[in-house]
Amino acid sequence: MKSSVIIFPGSNCDRDMAIALEKFGFKNSMIWHNDTRIPKTDLVVLPGGFSYGDYLRTGSIAAKSKIISELINFANSGGLVLGVCNGFQLLTESGLLPGVLLRNKYLRFICSNVYLNIKNKQTYSNIPYAVFVDQNIVNHSDYIFFNLKPPISENEYYPLLVKFLKKFSMETKLQILFAVHPKSNMLKLPNLLKGIKYTAGNTAELIKNSNMVLLHSSTSISFAVLFNKPAVFLTSNKLKNSWIGPSIDNFAKTLNSRVINMNNDLNECINLQNLSKFDEGKYKNYLDQYLKVPNSPNAPLWEIVIDYIKHKQL
Repeated sequence: MKSSVIIFPGSNCDRDMAIALEKFGFKNSMIWHNDTRIPKTDLVVLPGGFSYGDYLRTGSIAAKSKIISELINFANSGGLVLGVCNGFQLLTESGLLPGVLLRNKYLRFICSNVYLNIKNKQTYSNIPYAVFVDQNIVNHSDYIFFNLKPPISENEYYPLLVKFLKKFSMETKLQILFAVHPKSNMLKLPNLLKGIKYTAGNTAELIKNSNMVLLHSSTSISFAVLFNKPAVFLTSNKLKNSWIGPSIDNFAKTLNSRVINMNNDLNECINLQNLSKFDEGKYKNYLDQYLKVPNSPNAPLWEIVIDYIKHKQL
């Protein structure tokens, strides 16, 4: 199969794209934006980068290039077009895709992977365990960008959390594994966690092999949904009255999961059987709405695209 990559002034991922296409068996050619003809090809790719330095509006100047009219004709005649990053923005500016892209509220870009499967990873514990998902709630570096104050102090948070987690472990007979947030200060954790085992860089694997997930409002709830693990949301009097309180409640409501107040519920017995249940319908809705297109393959996007191109009748 043949592919073509269009280069614009400011493109910086065109060579990477060419190498990737050739790796998957495409015979690739490079097209300059001022060319007026697209060679016979099965796929045209608009690569990432900063076409024309993103001046005026991202992709808007590049959308006036000479090659774009040919690209539109190619697409309208049934040709396959792939826009990546800046290339996707160009698709909207050229009218090949409807709508416009808007700036996000906080003008910050957040990129995180959501893995649909974990391959060749062994279990981290030989005994049943629950994962607590840390989100560096007392000292997250993003607070400064969002003009937020920590919802609770370190001195208030960790003694209460540790007391609850140890009670939870004792009454449920589940070991607690503390999944460290990437921005947490690892040097302080031994003193703060008072013997609770912690580990970093393997949250997805921990959740996949766990019996249960404990958390506040971490987006790692996605892993609990993907792997069908019961989730219990933890709050406290201080957290409930802070800006993070509604977020905890909304996550729990969306998944129909239990919320435990670490202050008020410390004296109550923890019933593992009740906590081990989860709402399959709510989990399925969350999966379909936020994590992956319904009935799509459990594979990375690039594999899905390449497979589609290879098997499409051209």
